[in-house]
Amino acid sequence: MPPATFVTTLNTNAGSPLSSTELVTLTTEHTTGLKTRAQVLRPDPAVIDEIVAMVAEAERPIVLGGRGAMWSGAKVSLESLAQESGALLATTLLGKGLFDGNPFALEIAGTFATDLGREVFAESDLVIAAAR
Repeated sequence: MPPATFVTTLNTNAGSPLSSTELVTLTTEHTTGLKTRAQVLRPDPAVIDEIVAMVAEAERPIVLGGRGAMWSGAKVSLESLAQESGALLATTLLGKGLFDGNPFALEIAGTFATDLGREVFAESDLVIAAAR
């Protein structure tokens, strides 16, 4: 959908609160400086360095995967991250079963966690959540 159509449709659906000048401005903003998906998804190298340092310093990390991790096929990557960092694994309720069979899996985190899971989370110094 072209930017002008997109902006006009949004404006119409919202009851047409924007003036014609505001519509032109918003359309221009959406057509200039657009980034590709790869550019949007490329994180800042400084942030990556900070995250790597946090993982390296963590003594009791947990890798948390949910439905998005399951749908995107991130299981192997998350298990590898956990193994390399010495982290335990856990899932959200909607990611239940993601790490079934892994001896380092705590199962579900949060309200439905086991007593052991709640205790381990309370003692954890870093939770790495993988989201889609």
